[in-house]
Amino acid sequence: MRRWRGVTTLHALLPQHPDPLVAVSALHADLGLTQGLGVIVALPAVILAGPLNGNWLSKRMHVSEPEEIGKLFTAR
Repeated sequence: MRRWRGVTTLHALLPQHPDPLVAVSALHADLGLTQGLGVIVALPAVILAGPLNGNWLSKRMHVSEPEEIGKLFTAR
């Protein structure tokens, strides 16, 4: 689950994806400059949203497995 936050951030900020391309087209922006700025913004955001935030949260959130799943995968 942790990795999807980073992928979602990258998807939203880099212009090869549909939504940013529509915004670039509508605003008549320079695609190269937009992509460069997107990378500058997206890389730190992906690093913070993915592994750093995930590791920080995993130390604070203790989720136990449901009893039914535990019974399914234990040896008899």
